Amino acid sequence: MEEEQIQQEDKQDETVHESPEDNSEMHPLQFSWSLWYSSSGKRLTFQSYEQSLKKVATFRTVEEFWGVFNHIPQPSQIAPKADFHIFKDGIEPKWEDPMNESGGVWQVSFRRDPSAGSDAPINDAWLHTVLAIVGDNFEPAESDDIRGIALAVRSKEFRLALWTGTAEDKELQEAIGRSFRKFATYSGTVIKETISFTSNKDALVDADAKPLYVV
Repeated sequence: MEEEQIQQEDKQDETVHESPEDNSEMHPLQFSWSLWYSSSGKRLTFQSYEQSLKKVATFRTVEEFWGVFNHIPQPSQIAPKADFHIFKDGIEPKWEDPMNESGGVWQVSFRRDPSAGSDAPINDAWLHTVLAIVGDNFEPAESDDIRGIALAVRSKEFRLALWTGTAEDKELQEAIGRSFRKFATYSGTVIKETISFTSNKDALVDADAKPLYVV
């Protein structure tokens, strides 16, 4: 599905989705997705993360997606210590989920600039990456391996994290990383630093584990 097809539905449904009885006009997505929310305190532990992680909604069509996504503020308008996750339905946004154990995370950071307002680069990067993932604009093998996307809002920066399923497949992961960079810079956003990939198994052992790949 092309990103433009999803964009055509923007702003048409300003309420959290409820599928109508007659769904003949609905446009199904390739995968069903769930929106999750979590908050991070000063001392984030496995237990505190589990307690704060909440599933907000699930969507299966373009129309349901916009009914959910239009309720999420732009990243630049979100207070620090908030995390939003959009993952394939049935996969939880945590390392220990069986679908994530052998995977990893591509991550890129954006400096927080309060003066940028709605023009903050993170806003477009988040929007276009989400549209590319939900709209199935990655290559088929890449799309199948993607687990979800996470947005972390912090006091000094924003972080986008693209979760994937097979960390050991170097060729596939680097292809996903390049696509991630392309969609995150879709509207001209400049990413000067490299985008790095860390496996979940390494991160479980060492939170500061060295990246496996960079693009």
